[in-house]
Order: sequence, then C-alpha cells, then structure tokens
Amino acid sequence: GVILMSEMTQDVEKKTFRSLIKRYFPVDLLIKLDQISTAHDIDNNTKTPEIVALLNEYNVPFTPLGNGTNRYGILIDGYAVKIALDRMGKIDNKREFKYTKVLYPDVIKVYECLETGLVATFEYITIFSLDDFYDNQTRMREILKGISQNFLVGDIGISTNNYVNWGTRNDGSIAI
Repeated sequence: GVILMSEMTQDVEKKTFRSLIKRYFPVDLLIKLDQISTAHDIDNNTKTPEIVALLNEYNVPFTPLGNGTNRYGILIDGYAVKIALDRMGKIDNKREFKYTKVLYPDVIKVYECLETGLVATFEYITIFSLDDFYDNQTRMREILKGISQNFLVGDIGISTNNYVNWGTRNDGSIAI
C-alpha cells in the first residue's frame, strides 16, 4: 500500500489526500518496475531505459530528472518521484520518508512512499549550481551540524563531489 505522510498525523479537520503514486502507477506497472528493480543480472544504468520504456508504455506524464546511484528520478505534476533501481534504492526511499518527519525543513519533504520503497514522491527543489554551492557553505555547515547531532550523515557533505544533493526551494531556503 501507499503510506501518505499526512495519514501519520491526527488532524481534526477533514482533508482530502491525493496519491500521485496511485494516480499514475497502476499495479501492473508497479509489478514490472519491481521486477526490474530486483533483477540482479542488470546494472542500474541499463535498468533506466527499461523503466523509461515502461513509463511511456503506461502513459505516465513525466520529465526525466536523471539517475542517482540507486534511484531514477522523474518529475510529475511538479513533484519529484524516485523509483528504486535496486534494494538500496528501496531502503533510501523508506529511510528518507521516515527522516523527513523529523528533519524537515533541512531535508526535502517526502510526501508518500510505497511500503516496499519502490516508489516515493518528494518535494521538488532546484539543485545547486556550483555557484550556489560556494555561496551557501555557511548555511550548509549549520544544517549538517544540526543533523549530525542525532543522525549519521552519509553521502551528504560540503564537497564538489556531492553538491547536487543540495538545492533551493522557491522561497530561497536550502535543503538536502
């Protein structure tokens, strides 16, 4: 099933929740994506064209964002959607869904995630340019210092190797 972040809270007022995953990813598509994700005889770069072909076959209206190490990112309706390419990608989606509750606004918001971690929907932000990276190092250090007091920080740092893991929201705030 789909876990919506909003379902985790006990709101008194009635709200309507819309799942982007339920809207654009029918069960048949999810099964096929999972088969690609769990294939051990294919490297992740080879999996991406297969995923793109499936998304097109099912008429998913997406814009490619690109590959990460373990996930393929697409843009749908102004939201980033990350599709796991392997077991670690599924773990990343589930972990980020869990951590967003306590680390937001220092990290991007994860709105929903399949229980398996195969697909998750994220807040979309503009990734840093190299200039943004140099201009925001003081704030980046503040964010990392705060997070590292309670969490281990993995591939996020202040380095030209991973600066695209940082970005800017429309309001100008930055986030991992």
